[in-house]
Amino acid sequence: MDEEDPLHEEFLACCGAVTQVLKYGPISPASHSSPKLLVLIVPGNIRSSKDPSPGTIDDVFGLKGQVDHKLTFLRRGHFIGTYILLEMLKQAPQLLVFRAFLLFPTIERMAKSLNSKVATPLLCWLRYALYVPLYVVLSLLPVRFKARLASLILQKLKMENEILVHLMNSLNMSCVANVMYLGSQEMRTVLERDNSTIQKYFKKLMFYYGASDLWCSVQYYEDIKKDFPSGDFKLCKRGIHHAFVTSLESSQEMAAMIIDWLKEDLMESKLSILSLIISMLTFSFTNSKSEFCLNACTTKRNSFSL
Repeated sequence: MDEEDPLHEEFLACCGAVTQVLKYGPISPASHSSPKLLVLIVPGNIRSSKDPSPGTIDDVFGLKGQVDHKLTFLRRGHFIGTYILLEMLKQAPQLLVFRAFLLFPTIERMAKSLNSKVATPLLCWLRYALYVPLYVVLSLLPVRFKARLASLILQKLKMENEILVHLMNSLNMSCVANVMYLGSQEMRTVLERDNSTIQKYFKKLMFYYGASDLWCSVQYYEDIKKDFPSGDFKLCKRGIHHAFVTSLESSQEMAAMIIDWLKEDLMESKLSILSLIISMLTFSFTNSKSEFCLNACTTKRNSFSL
């Protein structure tokens, strides 16, 4: 993938939800040079609306529906996207996953996190009561007032004003209701860590925890390290916050780290394949079996075509 490759945006109907897809690189189905390695980013937030198309999934904006939505998209994370990612691995073991990076993973005890002290009552008990005032603010007030309100919220949360346009695009009743609905299910569903799935895909997973994350504390990082001593677990030392996507600088820093990790993994994978080929060739020459040597050469050719 070259730096000059354009960014493509499209909207498609998937499981009854209008889904925004951002694609980077030469990924046209008609292109013969399309790369064979796909990097899929599963976000933790949803910004979709209903579409009366065939193949609709019941409760597509719920937690289980979001898992089915991502699986359907693949057949045709960050935050809660990490939980969705683990569920995808469990429900679709046929997927050829090379590596999965789970950023600030909310995969356990969400209702016991520090943020849940506010989130749980708002999302689980008072959600319907909040719909009326939210509707008034989001649907009836002038756009200029909403822009000013959004700007004040960003300042209060110490977020960069550059995301104001994106925040304004999300300030509609449909989007907010979907987010609150998904959040209520997260508080009730994400309870125990799925150790069996983590164990099964142990070597393919990397977990990156925040040092001051109010959704998954450092204690969660310490606990999972005790249960999986040889796992790939990292604790942030750069001061990156959970909501790093709200900062251009943090987003770029996070992206650069992921690129470096992926390059290292790809290099190690190539070296492992090369080592296997050399071992097979050495074995074949040692035993002086021309037929086995031919098979080893064939394996070499097929391995590098992956």
